[in-house]
Amino acid sequence: MGAGFGINSFSAETLFKPASLAGQILGGLMVPVFKGRLQYEFKVAEIEQEIAFLNYQKSVTTAFNELQSILKQTQIFHKVLELKEEEVNYLDKGIEVSNDLYITGYANYFELINAQKSKLQAEFDLLKFQHENTRNNVLLFKALAGKLQ
Repeated sequence: MGAGFGINSFSAETLFKPASLAGQILGGLMVPVFKGRLQYEFKVAEIEQEIAFLNYQKSVTTAFNELQSILKQTQIFHKVLELKEEEVNYLDKGIEVSNDLYITGYANYFELINAQKSKLQAEFDLLKFQHENTRNNVLLFKALAGKLQ
């Protein structure tokens, strides 16, 4: 039986009734089953907690790497934009020189047109990089938990 035998009995006559004995025996048999079930559920909960923590670590690491990549791209775009603006300024001076050479007869019309074409291509490239920089800034904003409406 066990130490709990008859603990719920308020009188001696109910102590040995079949219902009381069956309750004590079934209770004694079910405790190990429920205890094993509780241990199983506890282990499952521990494993689920560990999986959730690892998923959290993975998402934080991924977000950090994405942010670091976007910041590096931002630095690169700023440097490229700086160089492209410098290139456009030099090509603009080149057009002035080509125009002066054309007026004085030391350059032909093709060289003047070619200088203008080079400047237009550099301006187009500058606009393309400015557009990419703007897209990169939007990605940076989103990565820093910003919301676009």
